[in-house]
Amino acid sequence: MKKATDWIKSHKPHTAAIAIAIIAVVAVVIAAASGAFSTADKQNSTAKEETADLVLNVTADTGWDANSTPAIAHITSDEVDFYHAVSPDAEGNKGTSTVTLEEGDYTVDFISPVNADGSAYELFDTGEAQTVTVDADATDTLSVTCEMTRIPADQVTDDMLQNIVDQTKDAVENGDETLKGDAGKDILDKLEGNVANNPTATVVPARGTPVPTATVPALPAVLRAVLRASLPHRRTPTAGRTTPRPSRSGFRTL
Repeated sequence: MKKATDWIKSHKPHTAAIAIAIIAVVAVVIAAASGAFSTADKQNSTAKEETADLVLNVTADTGWDANSTPAIAHITSDEVDFYHAVSPDAEGNKGTSTVTLEEGDYTVDFISPVNADGSAYELFDTGEAQTVTVDADATDTLSVTCEMTRIPADQVTDDMLQNIVDQTKDAVENGDETLKGDAGKDILDKLEGNVANNPTATVVPARGTPVPTATVPALPAVLRAVLRASLPHRRTPTAGRTTPRPSRSGFRTL
């Protein structure tokens, strides 16, 4: 400080004033920058604190395994609208997954899986979308439970399957990382195969190809020749002869 005072005394007043002003500006800039960084840190910290996890619990009474398509959660709010796949665990018939959401009100409903035999599920507690409120300050874990009861394949109607197919296609187009890329392709491939395995299905599966109700194989060439030889031959009119035709009077004329 003494050196700064001596320097001011040894220079002209206007020079000293300029130096003092520069020092003041630098000090203000440093203080402002420090405050900005501090505010940004606080904002980032606040943003992180304004999210919370939502746990999706899905259970089935029987039949839901690795050969089935996943149960797909549809999560919506005023700001978001997306899908998230929940796959069964190694033991089957139950699966859990977690999504991170910003604070706010959401609705959650589920799309039924289709099993390898073409059976599907009736969804309880989610016939209508469930409403949840995400609160970052909540101490309890927020969760949604979907209980599924299997519908045998021969009792699954075309309308049920078509609805599942249409909703699953929308989910793959608008889903998160659990439904994007190869994951989405694998789900659609599995869905197509499982729908085709339903004994009564006549719906259009995920890829847009009608499910065949029966396939008639092409006859071998030798068998076709034998069949043709066994058919009665059509008589060919003799050359130079006119085929009789009816006249207006009802008698045949040549």
